[in-house]
Amino acid sequence: MRKISCLKIGVVLAILTHACASNEKFIIEKSKLETPSWAQLESDRLVKKGKEVIFVYRGDEELSVSDGIKKSELEAVRRFREKTVSLLERQLGNLTVGLEESDRSSVKALLSKSIDRNFISNDLISDMYYEKVLPEGSSDSKGVYQIYILCHIDHNRIVEAVRSFKFSLVKARSTQLRALAAKIQESVL
Repeated sequence: MRKISCLKIGVVLAILTHACASNEKFIIEKSKLETPSWAQLESDRLVKKGKEVIFVYRGDEELSVSDGIKKSELEAVRRFREKTVSLLERQLGNLTVGLEESDRSSVKALLSKSIDRNFISNDLISDMYYEKVLPEGSSDSKGVYQIYILCHIDHNRIVEAVRSFKFSLVKARSTQLRALAAKIQESVL
């Protein structure tokens, strides 16, 4: 009996030593039995998947799961929106060359407003997953939470945001902005 207990302790110590030595995280708690496949995707980037655009956010290490989920959800929606606006601005890049600075500022503001109208926070978050892990090289047995948030939006809502943006340009006072509206294709993604 004593040999079995020593053997069990030795195995646990070997696993802990291996996890720390190989820079792998040691998971002590999970919100789901299996890690969702989306949680293994690269975080903080937009991915077009079928008729949806998805975004995975991995939150900072948090001590409290409930506070961490709230913070991560807010940050995930903010980053998803920011990445989408940035992508659309890049795709408009060549079209905005030659615009006056005030018109370029107007383009950015109108685009942001159009995205905001179509990015309703409650609709964007489709899943959440967390792991409680022991920090690398830590002897602290409490651990921290790594929280993953999956956001998605139907591609048609982004197309609708572009239409709204285009309509805003048509109504603009600047002739350059009205001309820009004529050049914009709705299939920007």
